[in-house]
Amino acid sequence: QLVTVKNAGGKKMVQTQALNSNRCTKCDKLVGMPERIRFRSKTYHDSCFKCQNCSKRLKRGDGLDYNGSPYCTKCHGQVSGPYGFNKGVEAPVNQNTMRKLKKVLQPY
Repeated sequence: QLVTVKNAGGKKMVQTQALNSNRCTKCDKLVGMPERIRFRSKTYHDSCFKCQNCSKRLKRGDGLDYNGSPYCTKCHGQVSGPYGFNKGVEAPVNQNTMRKLKKVLQPY
């Protein structure tokens, strides 16, 4: 997409290609420097930086990543499962860890 920059008198100064990195991932509008939030190499307006699940507005540095999207702490735990593992996906467990788990889980 071409962007035309004009001076105060309306005279065309420069015509240049708009960079995707200056466009908000959520609303696809250009983002100015003061309101720009970068999250996992994506750009957001301050007002568009929200939890993917509950739409809670997130502050700069508050978003937790899950599949490249920002989540609040509560929703991140819900979508990623306990300890950051995906729900319903078994994690590989080595034999030493399995022995420790059996000791802890054995009935008294």
